[in-house]
Amino acid sequence: MTRVLIIDDDDKIRKIIRIQLHKYELEIFDVKEGIDGIVLLEKQEIDLIICDIKMRESNGIEILVRLKRDYPGIPVIMVTGFVDKYYFDEVKMLGGYALLTKPIKMEKLVSTMEGALGIKLPMKSK
Repeated sequence: MTRVLIIDDDDKIRKIIRIQLHKYELEIFDVKEGIDGIVLLEKQEIDLIICDIKMRESNGIEILVRLKRDYPGIPVIMVTGFVDKYYFDEVKMLGGYALLTKPIKMEKLVSTMEGALGIKLPMKSK
């Protein structure tokens, strides 16, 4: 089963992403801050990370740098509520797979995840 880590300080956003992905065969972990994500990665194998850029306690760009340094094989999809060309360029330069803007459209999130993982996400059987 594909394991996804969501890093976002907004409880509502984490919940929305979980709800959007509920019909897929995924094991989802979520944390409020970047450092909590780093700690989780030391204990749990993760296949894909979705990380916010602007968080109260963490800077998502700094987290991306650390993730790509320490876990270069894990694709990282960054998300932001702020549309700024600087972030798109920065994420690409630092090795992020993609930058999606909030509100995140379900179809876009799933297709981006599938591209990053190189697989079609399997649906849960009913």
